[in-house]
Amino acid sequence: MKIGIDIDGVTADFVTPFLPLLKRFLGRNVYYEDITTYRFQDAFDYSSEMESRLQDEIDRVNLLRHLPLMPGSLESINRLARDHAVHFVTARPEDRWGATTRDWLDNCGLEYCSVMFRKGRKAEVDDRFDVFVEDRLETALELADVGIRVFLFNHPWNQVEVLPVNCSRVQMWQEIETGVTDLRTDQSNSV
Repeated sequence: MKIGIDIDGVTADFVTPFLPLLKRFLGRNVYYEDITTYRFQDAFDYSSEMESRLQDEIDRVNLLRHLPLMPGSLESINRLARDHAVHFVTARPEDRWGATTRDWLDNCGLEYCSVMFRKGRKAEVDDRFDVFVEDRLETALELADVGIRVFLFNHPWNQVEVLPVNCSRVQMWQEIETGVTDLRTDQSNSV
């Protein structure tokens, strides 16, 4: 199967190292639970100028080069890559963070076929992903709407009461691995 995997919030823990930086810039406490929307700028109500300064600070401290992996992601992704085509898909701007992103993936020891940098919608129908692992609710719903099986990594910013039948909320990478195995078994049994 062709599997698309988001990076921030799914493979990499961006939030843990970013919140202290955000706290310092905003001069007030900020908490994980307060991130009720995908965009930090909207969740914490700060200006576009502040967003630009934060991005410069991310570069200055090399934050993206030192992100911790989400628990279980390395092992699960590498096991999935043995039997499936794993592609990382990110909304990070390639011109700004492409080399850093590729270096981070390689330094972590993640196995994959490609890295795709997207503006806007992450996976167009033409990419023909069978499975996608995502944390942004809007993207997950778009992918599910075109028939892609989606695993939505649970975070405060992607809460909704009802998900489409082909979109499952997951807490950990082992659930994703099991879901992919089950999907593959279902496909084999239907042939």
